Amino acid sequence: MIQTVIRFESSQCSSGYEPVYVGEGLLSLLDETSESGFTIPNNWLTELRARGPEIVRTLPLGHDSGLFMRFATLPYDPEAYQTFTDDFGRLVPPLSSNELPTKVQIPALGSGTLPVLAVAAFHSIIRSALGMPADVEPTWVGAFRRAYSFVPDTNRDSDEPVKGFDDQFFFLAGEPVFPDPMQHLRALIEAGTTATIETDPKSKRPSLVLRLANLMVAIALQTVKHLSGDDEAAGVKLLQCKQCGNYFNVGPGTGRRSRAMFCSRRCQNQPTYQVKKSRKERQR
Repeated sequence: MIQTVIRFESSQCSSGYEPVYVGEGLLSLLDETSESGFTIPNNWLTELRARGPEIVRTLPLGHDSGLFMRFATLPYDPEAYQTFTDDFGRLVPPLSSNELPTKVQIPALGSGTLPVLAVAAFHSIIRSALGMPADVEPTWVGAFRRAYSFVPDTNRDSDEPVKGFDDQFFFLAGEPVFPDPMQHLRALIEAGTTATIETDPKSKRPSLVLRLANLMVAIALQTVKHLSGDDEAAGVKLLQCKQCGNYFNVGPGTGRRSRAMFCSRRCQNQPTYQVKKSRKERQR
């Protein structure tokens, strides 16, 4: 069977991200969907933008096979999304080197805007796909999710090409809005993944190489892969680290035993370090 290789490189601001108010456009957008009867707190009417120009390249999937679960288990909270973005970068990074908004046009918001409500709407889709409770979802998140689709509208009457961040598909107003989260994720993956057959220079064997457009597509792919049951059938399980709470795979091909309790040697040694530190403090 041909080997499948996933290649994904993202960008991240080393000085973190800060919320910038974009409320006027968002409120106008939600008014157009006839969703009313609630007041949206101001911290939800923001976009997370880079604090400075220091952008580094990262491999967020390299050591985090459970990144999708870390995202799914976040609370519906703008501060939680900011922390996640500080750690892994934006779900869809803008084109420019300093991560300023550029291409994507959202009605009433202007080009390049990735509002916190869009992050929460995608969060809601991932949680729905995983069968997680929906009763904790704020009303305005559902309203935004119903107003937008995260994939291109292939049924549009217009012949104008759909563009995203450097042809990376993002989300568009109106149809199609997928009621089934799995259908939504599959469409997002198809739009944001390119596949090529490449020969490994060492083994000389062909591999199916999947290149992912952005972190949103990467999280969607991890989610669908987890739900497919392929890992479970191969004896691979997803566990949560008892020290840091991160998720990691164990079993065949992962380099970790199925009874592992920690995601890394650092986490494994942390309890011992804390015991020794406390002992030294008591001896002072």
